[in-house]
Amino acid sequence: MERSGGSGSVIDDLESAFRSCISQFVSDEPSVGVTHQDEQRPTVEFAVNEFLKLARQTEAYFLKERASLAMKQPELVLQEDIEELETELQRKDDAIRNHGEKLQQWKNALHQIGQGGIDAGFVKPGSIVLMSPGAGSQQMKK
Repeated sequence: MERSGGSGSVIDDLESAFRSCISQFVSDEPSVGVTHQDEQRPTVEFAVNEFLKLARQTEAYFLKERASLAMKQPELVLQEDIEELETELQRKDDAIRNHGEKLQQWKNALHQIGQGGIDAGFVKPGSIVLMSPGAGSQQMKK
């Protein structure tokens, strides 16, 4: 797979295959009619298939390198796993905190409704007022 002893040739091959794909679409020649596009189709398909093949080879190369590194230095893999778990915990802690804040807002709104603290004539924008049927007419009679 490697010609020069590193990942440089793998990346270089993938890059040249990508350039080959793109060059089929970005050419200086203006497209003239459908026949030109039909003639170009096999060339484009070949370039795309070659790029996909090299992309799979590149992925396999890096997976092999990662496995090799995991065998030589398992502490690096463990450190990476720990960092991923810490990030996930932080994200979940943030979600719990946000839900707690919303829960407190709902509790406050329900408490205000239960205490009769919501004035029928004035409702804050963005607040939700839950009223039973006929509650509005009862408040109006007061």
